[in-house]
Amino acid sequence: MGQSHRASSLIELLITITIFALVATAASVGMANTMRSAKKIQSQVYLYTEAETLMDQLAREVEQRAIDYEAYYARNVLLEDGWHTEAYGLYAMTFYDPGTTTGGSGIGPYGGLTGYGAYCDTAVPGDGDYPDDCPDTLPDYSELDSDTGTHPFPDIALLTFGYTDDEDKMNAFCEWDGSASDECDGIDHFITDELILINGDGDERIVFARESFNEGADFSMSEMELTGTDTDNDGIVDSWACDSGYECSEDFDGDDVPIAEDFMPITPTAISVANFYLYVTPNEDPYRAFYESGAQIQPQVTLVLTVTLSEDYSDGLLGEVPTITLQRTVSTGVYGEVVSYE
Repeated sequence: MGQSHRASSLIELLITITIFALVATAASVGMANTMRSAKKIQSQVYLYTEAETLMDQLAREVEQRAIDYEAYYARNVLLEDGWHTEAYGLYAMTFYDPGTTTGGSGIGPYGGLTGYGAYCDTAVPGDGDYPDDCPDTLPDYSELDSDTGTHPFPDIALLTFGYTDDEDKMNAFCEWDGSASDECDGIDHFITDELILINGDGDERIVFARESFNEGADFSMSEMELTGTDTDNDGIVDSWACDSGYECSEDFDGDDVPIAEDFMPITPTAISVANFYLYVTPNEDPYRAFYESGAQIQPQVTLVLTVTLSEDYSDGLLGEVPTITLQRTVSTGVYGEVVSYE
């Protein structure tokens, strides 16, 4: 009887211990999950706050500046790799018709073309047919005749190089290559992953772009500031250099590991900018393209930003890593031409 009672008590004790262990384990797991869930909620709030802060910062910059069409033209049409904009002013030049200019230095966006202009000195007085009576010389951009307000200027279609005066085939982001499939009015020629802005005086540029960190696993939003100078004292900026603390890398690419002292990150390492692109409207400077009907609106930028947690910060979160996408359309705050050539 005594042994049976002791055996029964031992079994009850084992059952009690087992139940306690199960309850304790369940409680521990529940507590761990609760902590992970709490961390995830905190992370979501933090992520949204940082994303809104970044979007606000970008929007404020747009509201205080103008679109740097010259820089976009240099990057997308002239395919310059760096940020010095060595060909600064060439975008504005494409709106000018050299007209009666004879002789020349061969500079400018079409400096290598001959028989060029709407009006030409004629071999036979009174006969000015284009381009038969145009001199076989290069235009001299120091003696421009007229600002046409269209890009490119009228009558360039008569050249034999495939150029056209169709406004849909040339803009600040694209130049038609002569093929039937590559027009410049497609939506892809309004989209870019670099926000390039300039102040109203035309001597301060700021650039925002993604730059990788954490061995390429994550991306920060980074900025670079440049100052323009007037080297020939004609009142127009013609040379650009990075401000102190920045380095104008010639091979910056958002897909590469950042170069030391290149762009400066403006986002914390806890978040990663998974995607960033923007729509620039119009894709011509309306103060240059004043005769192009589609360009006569105040420039605006639609920013699209996708932000997530960085690889290190998201370690240990329960479930999928949170991701937030924000979109905002902002008009530029400079009303007037940013002079780059005249």
